[in-house]
Amino acid sequence: MNNKFFTDYFKFLKEGMGSVNYEYLVKASDKIKAVSKKGNKLIIAGNGGSATMASHVAVNFTKAAGIRVINFNVVNAAQRAKELGMDVITFSGFNRENLLRQLGDINFLGGQKCL
Repeated sequence: MNNKFFTDYFKFLKEGMGSVNYEYLVKASDKIKAVSKKGNKLIIAGNGGSATMASHVAVNFTKAAGIRVINFNVVNAAQRAKELGMDVITFSGFNRENLLRQLGDINFLGGQKCL
């Protein structure tokens, strides 16, 4: 690999981090804290490679924050959560109109095509 690869990669990461909506982060944090305070479980879901990330995040919430977490397939989990009247916070990419975002109450969008 050359310097251009790393320069482009870190530029991409910086732009992505700069596009985060802090108001949404606060809202998501408040909802997660409320779930934990009630003694309920946080449901984290992922599809494909994102399933690995969801699993990793679930372990972090459990170990670092003491929040009980379970994992599911992403779209099925969001649909079921909506049926049960739960809040849905999504992290998705590539297309602003994807099915997952349509199910979300708070939506974070990532990925190079979305910036």
